[in-house]
Amino acid sequence: MPQVREVCLGENGILEPAGAGAVVIDMSSIDPIESKAIDGTLSVMAGGEKEDFDKYYDLLMAIAGSVV
Repeated sequence: MPQVREVCLGENGILEPAGAGAVVIDMSSIDPIESKAIDGTLSVMAGGEKEDFDKYYDLLMAIAGSVV
């Protein structure tokens, strides 16, 4: 999403002071018309480095019904 990119990477973005190695977990939602909720649970589709995925997996599972 361009808005997320701007907030993170734009001038004065949140990653500027965070420095190298910072991890951003963006919990943007997708269009509800295009998604299909199952029992109202949250599903997380993650992208990024496997090391980061493994590190934050338990955190994401605490808020979601599934994480892939």
